[in-house]
Amino acid sequence: MPFHWGPEAEGVFVKIKRLFSAAPILVHPDTTRQFILETDASNTGVGAVLSQVSASDNWLHPCAFFSKKLSPAERNYDLGNRELLAVKLALEEWRHWLEGSEKPFIIWTDHQNLVYLQKTKRLNSRQARWALLSGRFNFTLTDRPGSKNVKPDALSRQFDTCPEREVPENILPGSCTVASVTWKIEAVIQRALQEEPDPRRFINACTTCARNKASHQALAGLLQPLPVPSRPWSHIGVDFVTGLPPSEGNTTILTVVDRFRVIAQVQLEPKNASVICGTDVRFNCSLSQPNWVAMTWSLNDNVVLTISEKFGVLKNSERFNATDYTTDQSYKWEFVLYNVQLNDSGEVTCDLQNIDRKTATLSVQESGTVNITSGNVTAMKNQPATIHCLAQNWFPAPLLTWKLDRISVNQDNYNISTEASAGLFNSASTVILLANDSAPVECQATVPALAVPQTSNIFLTIIAESSDQDHTVLIPVTVSVLSAALLVLLIIGIIFCCKRRMAKSSYEEEVRKTRSLSERNTSEIEQGKDNIAYLPDDSQQGVTPGEFNYSGFDQTNAFHTLEMPDVLYNSNHTANGHDPIPVHGIPGSKKHRHATIV
Repeated sequence: MPFHWGPEAEGVFVKIKRLFSAAPILVHPDTTRQFILETDASNTGVGAVLSQVSASDNWLHPCAFFSKKLSPAERNYDLGNRELLAVKLALEEWRHWLEGSEKPFIIWTDHQNLVYLQKTKRLNSRQARWALLSGRFNFTLTDRPGSKNVKPDALSRQFDTCPEREVPENILPGSCTVASVTWKIEAVIQRALQEEPDPRRFINACTTCARNKASHQALAGLLQPLPVPSRPWSHIGVDFVTGLPPSEGNTTILTVVDRFRVIAQVQLEPKNASVICGTDVRFNCSLSQPNWVAMTWSLNDNVVLTISEKFGVLKNSERFNATDYTTDQSYKWEFVLYNVQLNDSGEVTCDLQNIDRKTATLSVQESGTVNITSGNVTAMKNQPATIHCLAQNWFPAPLLTWKLDRISVNQDNYNISTEASAGLFNSASTVILLANDSAPVECQATVPALAVPQTSNIFLTIIAESSDQDHTVLIPVTVSVLSAALLVLLIIGIIFCCKRRMAKSSYEEEVRKTRSLSERNTSEIEQGKDNIAYLPDDSQQGVTPGEFNYSGFDQTNAFHTLEMPDVLYNSNHTANGHDPIPVHGIPGSKKHRHATIV
């Protein structure tokens, strides 16, 4: 028949293209978008579909499908536990996509009780184990009607095996049958079964009774373990391995096992221990059976502690001790070494005499100091800044790393040099940073035994170039400094003026007191006395006595300077007949006596 492309073939081709470009075409999972998980469970299996809304057409597209057949024990779960099992298996299947997803994903289930299961506080042992798994995921459980949950429902029912009942064929062909014969006894039996049914048949047909069927066998009783051997080769086990292909004419292997060595298994933990100098270290020696006599602990082939199974620790010291943690299920002794030193590094051995000997490695390390020697650094923008860090007294040589603004610096930007001194190591590192913004700088030093590295921090300040400097900060600072200086000068001036005013007031008060005293003395004297040493001038001889005051002083200026009068003439002077006496025999000279009070 020749090929013909007609309208019918064209329509089918267009339909196929439309189906391939629409749901349910799989899409690649995008971890930045929200996931939708659809789950369902049936009596024989579970099914799940992982979907996402596509960014191209905003349609829900499946990412993956999952289905699993239930085991016989899982089929006995009730409906709620089967639905919860479907969620648990789906989370385990797509854990690499769902755990740690950026957005919380949604779980759709047609069992509404699971929504309330997240809020309940009473869980059975199975649900508690599954809750530990679901606690690692960030999701929201939502109920969805079963009529819309068709995709996971179809996946869960693909394991249903319910064959159709076959109608038994008649022995005689239909052409030889005239009519069916009915016996009365059948009606009697049916009526008897309805009135008084057989309990055994009823119980055998009841599914609930079959699931909770109790065993009628006799109890096995308590286990009687075999006696514990006290020495090697006192109790042995013999077995034959048969059914092997012929090998040089032999088809059977004889196996002989020494129960003493098999039972008394010794385990020493940890195998390798790294601790900081000055701390404590612990080792655990576990045995499967308490069939030992003596246990010795050695440090670098030197016996430091001895333990007897009967008497316990025989030799104890301040640095070495042991504690018995034996229970009914396990036998364990813990060896403790206090205040470990650098010379304790080496092998720690637990030796059970005549049984086994286990050895572990002890590494004692020293944690020193780390310090950025350059202090806070200021650098120009787009210019490299060099920072130095020094780590002293470490063992072994410490690992130095740098961080800028809490981000690790590339190893190509810094170097490390190490030198040994008195059994310890000193390391130095220099980093060259090219930062555009101010940020903290951190230098870290660590050794394998140190849980948290030691750090030293500074702050790197980046300033702009001189041409691009911003003077908005400099102007307020300058104004503030000048204002403070002016305020200080003003305070000093006020203090000086106050002191001067106080001194002037004291001076005026003293002058006032002196003047008052002089006036009181003058009132007691009727008139002044002659100034014998005064030689009057000719021009002043005609001065009348009324022009002089009785105090004997002439107030001649405004500065309160008290002067003696040039001439003193009164009635007593003329009556006594004293003549003016020239000074030093110089004619025409006169004497002036001034009294100034300060």
